[in-house]
Amino acid sequence: MRRRAAVARYPRALSRREFLRLCGVTLCGAALPWDAPAQRPATFHGRVFDAASIRAAPFAGAPVVRTAAADQVFVLHELEGDWARAEDGYVCLHDVQPIAPYTRPAVLAAMPTGGPFLAEVIAPFTTPRRWPAAAAPPCERVYYGAVFRIVHIETDDQGAVWYGCGGVWVQRLHMRPPDVSAIDPGADKTLYVDVARCRLAAVTDGATVLAAPVSPGSVEIDAARPESGVVSSRAAESPWLVQAAGRLSITGTNRHNRFGEPCEAQHWRSVTVPPAVGRWLYRWAEVNRTRVEVVCR
Repeated sequence: MRRRAAVARYPRALSRREFLRLCGVTLCGAALPWDAPAQRPATFHGRVFDAASIRAAPFAGAPVVRTAAADQVFVLHELEGDWARAEDGYVCLHDVQPIAPYTRPAVLAAMPTGGPFLAEVIAPFTTPRRWPAAAAPPCERVYYGAVFRIVHIETDDQGAVWYGCGGVWVQRLHMRPPDVSAIDPGADKTLYVDVARCRLAAVTDGATVLAAPVSPGSVEIDAARPESGVVSSRAAESPWLVQAAGRLSITGTNRHNRFGEPCEAQHWRSVTVPPAVGRWLYRWAEVNRTRVEVVCR
């Protein structure tokens, strides 16, 4: 029987060289949904954030074929660096959110016996309503990967099922309960965050199981270095918040696709990741057990 090595209460900071070795494997021994950056297939769907220039070739100076409007969804192929091929040209991946093709969710017309449950937006976008009816006043549009806690289920006069969450209602056809089962519960885990290279790595029992790009969050950067510590809390609706004891938070975001770009700032309080990566970390991290280490230069 293999004996697990003792772990120091306050693990030392890693050097840049050590972190590079640690991130040598992007994914090993754990499954991520395909829409995570390292798992994107040759053909996938993309939703335009604001507007996107479709160019004749995969570089910024190429002639513009047309401009895709905000929230337009199209099929993309053959990644070429930061570019993907659309039907009539190339689009920069920074301008689109990678999304999974829509599949109809299972029928859930009444609240389960366990009470409130989580549901994730699986459509490219959806418009919540003030009450459960298509003619009800609209609320602000929400996008693929958003997470809600469902507390009510209602069926309208047309037979459509609506999920009630936080004072708004979303069509059931646009949402699905995500898998939130724990990944490797009870194992020895450490999450490393390199704030200069915009990377993180999840390590289970000494093996890197995930390495992914990150970006600074919207929280104001503090001059003091975030302390290393342990995961202190999680919250799915943020979405997929993982909070460290040193006040460093990691959340999923569907508002941009600029991850892994070098950043001048060396100390963050907030890190964002793609929704699929956030969901995986939420399932993998364990409160008061998983260590979080901020990597030094």
